[in-house]
Amino acid sequence: MGDEKRIVSWIQQEIEDANELLYYIQDLYQTINYEPYKEMLTSSLMQIFFAPVVVQSLTVFKIKPKLGIQICLYVLTMTLQIIKCHLL
Repeated sequence: MGDEKRIVSWIQQEIEDANELLYYIQDLYQTINYEPYKEMLTSSLMQIFFAPVVVQSLTVFKIKPKLGIQICLYVLTMTLQIIKCHLL
């Protein structure tokens, strides 16, 4: 039972950290007033994280996905809920 509690605690901490990162990214979007910089940030997020990790995990089944479907859906849902940018 102790191992289960540690695992659940670790997962909860990882979720909190991920959400905190999304709020940080949202803060970046709010403080950037120059539209080309917002476009560069969005492009970087898409090319470095979302396309190769999240989208590939949802669409490519020939290789082992990097993330499970539930995690991908959670990441996408939280991203769209937290980050308010017309470029996403």
